[in-house]
Amino acid sequence: MTKVVKNWKLRLILWLENRREKELKTEIERNKETILYNLLENKSTEQSIMLFNNVSEVFIIKMKERYEKVSLEKDVLEEFLSI
Repeated sequence: MTKVVKNWKLRLILWLENRREKELKTEIERNKETILYNLLENKSTEQSIMLFNNVSEVFIIKMKERYEKVSLEKDVLEEFLSI
């Protein structure tokens, strides 16, 4: 009986993991569609390109800020762990 229960438990865990992966893929695809819709809907080509360039610049800035925060946190952790 315990083998059956363990097998069911394993199958449930695998099913849940696969479900999470599918949900993540679906969410990513939905986000891409939303971004494209916002870039293109009711805008001229020039406006869409300008918006894309502006968003790209802001995204790069935000990623640099994130990198700096992560680097700082990494330094703090390395200092702590070296003690």
